[in-house]
Amino acid sequence: MSGTKHTPGPWTSDWDDNGFFWIDPIHASLSGCPGDDAEANARLIAAAPELLEACKAAEESIVCFMAESKLSADSGAGAILAEIRAAMNKAEGR
Repeated sequence: MSGTKHTPGPWTSDWDDNGFFWIDPIHASLSGCPGDDAEANARLIAAAPELLEACKAAEESIVCFMAESKLSADSGAGAILAEIRAAMNKAEGR
């Protein structure tokens, strides 16, 4: 699945009349009652495209900051950059 494109955002989430929490436009559903983890999970999933874009912007900013500041990969900024890249790789199936 490496290199597979995701459905572009924005994604939304909402309850239907049957007690399912839907995430559109990907047509995923989470069952559960209002107030349990299904709603929180659906909101997190629906925010995924924006979170990925925020990670990409943060990566670019941190790389520039590290270069300008002559910081190494083992600095605090380097550790944050590694976490951001790991999350992006996971999201993008790499």
